[in-house]
Amino acid sequence: MVNFHFDFLIGIKSGNYSLVNNIVLSPNIAKPIGEGLYEITDLDVLTHLKTFLKLRDDSFRTLKVIVPDEGHGIGKFKVTNFGEVQVEIKNLTATKKRRVHLAIASTRPPMAKRILEHATTLGAASFNFFSADLSEKSYFDSKVYDENQAIQYVEKGMAQCSQFSSFPGYSKGQSLEDVINNFQREQCTQYWLDKNAINFFGESISNKDLCLYIGPERGWSQREIELFESSNILGVKLSDSVMRVEFAINAAFAQIEYISNRGKDV
Repeated sequence: MVNFHFDFLIGIKSGNYSLVNNIVLSPNIAKPIGEGLYEITDLDVLTHLKTFLKLRDDSFRTLKVIVPDEGHGIGKFKVTNFGEVQVEIKNLTATKKRRVHLAIASTRPPMAKRILEHATTLGAASFNFFSADLSEKSYFDSKVYDENQAIQYVEKGMAQCSQFSSFPGYSKGQSLEDVINNFQREQCTQYWLDKNAINFFGESISNKDLCLYIGPERGWSQREIELFESSNILGVKLSDSVMRVEFAINAAFAQIEYISNRGKDV
C-alpha cells in the first residue's frame, strides 16, 4: 500500500498563484496527456511546486486536486526526465451539483473580482453580469470583466471548494430582458433581491435550480421592477439592512443552504 504524504498549505503564494485547498486542473493550468494523467503547464503553479514544495527529480508530492466537471481527487505530482511536472489522479470522487445562478448588475471591478472568487467557493453555478438602468456604464470597460481574466478569479475560488467541482458559467453584457428569458427557457426558478420586498426565501427553494438577481448600488429602476413583476419573478428580502452586493450574495447563499439542510438538524 502506498503511503501518501499530504501538503496542506494555507495562504502560501507564488507569483499570482495562491494554493489554499486544491490545485485546479483546468485548461489554463494543466493539459490531459493520458487516462488520469495531466501535465502542469501554468508557470506560477510550476514555480510553486518546485520552489515552495521543493519538488525535485527524485521526489513526489501528493496534493488534493479538482478535475473540473469531474470531481475531487488526490494528485501524485512528480518531475519527469524532461523536467516536466506530471500529475497522476487517484481516488476521483464526484461532487455536489451547483444550482444557484447569479445575475448581477455591473458593479465596481474590485467587488466583481471578489464576487467571482468567493461566490465560486460558495457554489455559484454561473455569473451573468448585465448593465442595469442605474449601473455605472464604465464598469464593463475594466479587464476584470474580460472572460479570460474572470476565469482566473473563478479558478482561485474553485481552489477553495470542498463541495463542488463543476466550472461556473460566465457571461456579461446581456440585457436584463435577455437574462430573464434565458433562465425562463431553462425552467429555472427566479428571484430578485430587494430590501423593500415583503417575501423571504421559503421551503420552495430547496433542491431547485435558482437564479438570483442582484441590483446595482443605486437600486432597481421602476422599469426593472415592473419587468420582474410582469415576468412573475418574486422579490425577496434578505435583511432590513442595506447590504453591499458581495454581502448580499453571501447572505443569500447562507439562507439557501440553511433552508435546504435544516431538515437534517439533530
